Amino acid sequence: LTEGSRSRAALEYSDTTRLEIGPATVIRHLADPKDRARKHVRLETGHVEADVVKQPAGRSMLLSTAEAEVSVLGTRFTLMAEGGATRVQVEEGAVEFRRVKEGGSIVVRSGFYAVVAPGRPLEAVPVPGGVRALELDLASGRSEGEGEWSFLGRSVRQGRVLRYADSDA
Repeated sequence: LTEGSRSRAALEYSDTTRLEIGPATVIRHLADPKDRARKHVRLETGHVEADVVKQPAGRSMLLSTAEAEVSVLGTRFTLMAEGGATRVQVEEGAVEFRRVKEGGSIVVRSGFYAVVAPGRPLEAVPVPGGVRALELDLASGRSEGEGEWSFLGRSVRQGRVLRYADSDA
């Protein structure tokens, strides 16, 4: 439980999977009650930002609310539950998003979100403003490119542009 509009909490599992728990959020449990080795987060209300490292085959992490379930092998996303609705927004990778009561599931990929709510179709919708993640092969060995780049963990920053895409300047 995080109380108040300015409260937050962070949790890191032993495999470095990280949850950032938002303000005014209630979480019922962080592991499956029947199998304590499996990650199962029960979000009652509020929001959680998850950065899930690759999980073992057949042992996906599960995040659930009263309305929906998110099954994830490894990705970065935000899950929100409030007022009888659940929303998942994927920043990197993909998740399986399922309705609990009516059934049905979809895959939600990077740059998309989906909502489970009464009378609303289950569909992935682009996040306004476009895709928020860029996939790069950092192991390719190439150091040349159109600009100056720096890498810190999973973050990539462009420090200087050498040539604009639509001109020779």
